[in-house]
Amino acid sequence: MHVQLKTQLKLLFSNKIATLAMIAMPLVLTFLLTKANAGGTQYTLYINDADSSTVSAQYINLLKNQTNLKIVAATAEEVDHALAVQKADAAIKIEKGFFQSVETGSTNKIRILQSYQSADSTLYIQEINQCYDTLLQTYQGAAAAASEIAGNDSTLRTSDAIISSALRTSSNNAAITAESFSLSGSMKNETDNTTSTLMGFLILFVGIIVIQGSRTLIDEKENLTYERMLGMPISFLKVLTVKSVSIFLYCAVNVVIVIAAGRLVFHLQIFNNLLPLCLVFAAYLVAMIGITLMFTLRANNQQKFTAVGIPANILAGMLGGCFFPIDIAPKAIQVISRFTPQGWALSAINSLNAATLTPTLVAACIVFTLGGLTFLAVFFLSHYYRLKLMAK
Repeated sequence: MHVQLKTQLKLLFSNKIATLAMIAMPLVLTFLLTKANAGGTQYTLYINDADSSTVSAQYINLLKNQTNLKIVAATAEEVDHALAVQKADAAIKIEKGFFQSVETGSTNKIRILQSYQSADSTLYIQEINQCYDTLLQTYQGAAAAASEIAGNDSTLRTSDAIISSALRTSSNNAAITAESFSLSGSMKNETDNTTSTLMGFLILFVGIIVIQGSRTLIDEKENLTYERMLGMPISFLKVLTVKSVSIFLYCAVNVVIVIAAGRLVFHLQIFNNLLPLCLVFAAYLVAMIGITLMFTLRANNQQKFTAVGIPANILAGMLGGCFFPIDIAPKAIQVISRFTPQGWALSAINSLNAATLTPTLVAACIVFTLGGLTFLAVFFLSHYYRLKLMAK
């Protein structure tokens, strides 16, 4: 069987252009759509000011006036939520004691959080550091001027010790380290628009990949090789098993490459949950292969098979929410999406949690696996009885 499996995989991957297209299209479409949605928007920076001092207010004003950042004031909980769903590109938490840290030159009380690293985020982190450096230099200059003007008047003179301490430690304070934000709690259940877009396109193209992989069965119908299989030393059950497994592996390779590329290109949080994500796609592949192979029973040539299969897959993808968030669709479409494999797959992916397998995910995997195996069983039995009739 391993020889036949190797032959089938070689046949499926022989069309390199089609394979590359199936891999590239979800990534390209997601990239273009993301760029279109992000065109002309500013880099969003959420700020939580727990210090609420005049110095922290001056720092925020510096960020507003000296950078192209879109500043949004928020509570600590709102900051965590905005990062969790990638509504914010980065966030600053100004901790209590910020005024004293600037005054005494002690350890800074600023935390910069970012949901992912990119060229843009590196640039804006530098601007945030420059504003902090400017704040320190401004304070130190003002303190030195006040000390010189006041002279020996202790009521007006700023402490020399404070000025010296600030000057000595200013170079250390100016470098604020950005931290990567990690999701926690219920926030891991929410996905951003880029994640939904990429997952929707990937789910849609999985169906097209399965159709592409199943065309070898239609080739055998067109070439009338059923009769030849009756005289083969290997059982037809093994032949169909090899074909089904080869289609699964062919599609799995495509999915894995898209997921790996998506993780490198888009830096999405969902790709940190690889185990449940792979479980969803494995079960979804079983279901889609079973459904598609059932359609091959009625297809007599590749043209009809492709002409019916691809539009049907696209329509199911539209109804399942692959092109737009299902939450904004009319109520009737939301009900119909529950009867499409694509709708089940997207619901499972949107419920992903890094800590546990959610009930929605488990239910989807069970439904996909049982449904796919049922369709495969009907497919195998149909071919078996067809061969029996031909043998008579």
